[in-house]
Amino acid sequence: LDYTNGTASILLEPQSTNELYYSNDFSNSNWQKLSGASVSADRVLSPEGINNAWQINFDGTSNARIEQARTGMTNGADYTVSLYARVKSGTQQIEFGSITTASYILNTEWQRITRTEAENDTTSYSRIVCASANTIELYAFQLEKQSFATSYIPTTSGSTVTRAAETLNNAGNSDLINSTEGVLYAEVAALSDDSTLKSVCINDSTTANRVIINYSNQSNRLTADVRVGAVGQAFMQTFSFTITNFLKIALKYKANDFALWVNGTEVATDNSGSTFSANTLNNLSLDNGASGEDFYGRCKTVAVFKEALSD
Repeated sequence: LDYTNGTASILLEPQSTNELYYSNDFSNSNWQKLSGASVSADRVLSPEGINNAWQINFDGTSNARIEQARTGMTNGADYTVSLYARVKSGTQQIEFGSITTASYILNTEWQRITRTEAENDTTSYSRIVCASANTIELYAFQLEKQSFATSYIPTTSGSTVTRAAETLNNAGNSDLINSTEGVLYAEVAALSDDSTLKSVCINDSTTANRVIINYSNQSNRLTADVRVGAVGQAFMQTFSFTITNFLKIALKYKANDFALWVNGTEVATDNSGSTFSANTLNNLSLDNGASGEDFYGRCKTVAVFKEALSD
C-alpha cells in the first residue's frame, strides 16, 4: 500500500533493477568523495523513520561531489536516477544526475529528486554536486533502466538488485459480470505519462471480447473501447486529464448506449453499437485481456456494475 498522497492505494510497479552498488552506504568506496566532499559518521533520521540517512559535508570547493561510476550501460536507452535529499537548514542549490546533471533546490524537508535521460555512452556517473559549504542529507540513491522512477530497491553489496513486477490477482467474481450491459469503473493513477499502454479490462481472457479503459500511447490520452467478436462497437477518448493524477473513470456499455465519464463528468458518448451475448465476459484484469498492456500505477478502486447506470 502506498500512502504518498495521504490515502492508501495499491502500488503496481513493473520489474526494475537498481544499477547502483551500496545504494544507501555512502561511506563505501564505490562512492567517490571528490573535491571537498566528505561523509560524516553521524547518521540522521531518514524517510524510513530510522537513523540510516547520511550527512555529506561540502566545503565550498567548486565541483565538490559524491558519485558512483557504472559501466555496461546501454547506449541510447532511457535511464532514471533518483535520490531522497534535504539540507539541515535554509535552502541549497545542487546539481544532480547520471548522464548529465541539472539544478535542483533542496530545503529542510525530504524530497525525492529524479532525472531521466537517454544514455549517450556505456558509462554513467550518478552524482550530487554542491559548490557551497553546506551539509546535505542523503538517502536511497537509485539508477534504473527505464523512463520513470519506481519505489526504492536497496542494494547492500557490490551487485545490482532486481525487484519483480507487482501483480494483483484473484479479485472479483465472474457471476457478478453482466455481458449485455454494465459499467466498468476505476479510480487509478499512472506511474508515468510515458506513452506506454496501460489497461483495465473486463473480458473473456482474450482481446476479441472486452470492455476496456486504456491509457494509450500518446501523452495524457485516455481511451474507452468495446469490442465484440474482435469487431469494434464503441470507441471514445479524451486528452483533457493528467493521467498521473488519480482519475475516477467510468465506462458505460449497453446496446446503442455507450459513455465515458471522468471525475463525474460525461466526456464522450457513442450511440451506435452492440454488446455481448449473455455470459460472454467472465474476467476482470489489469491488462488488455490477454496478459498485455499491464496496468502499472496506483489503484484505489476497480469495480464492475451489472447495470448501465443512469447519469
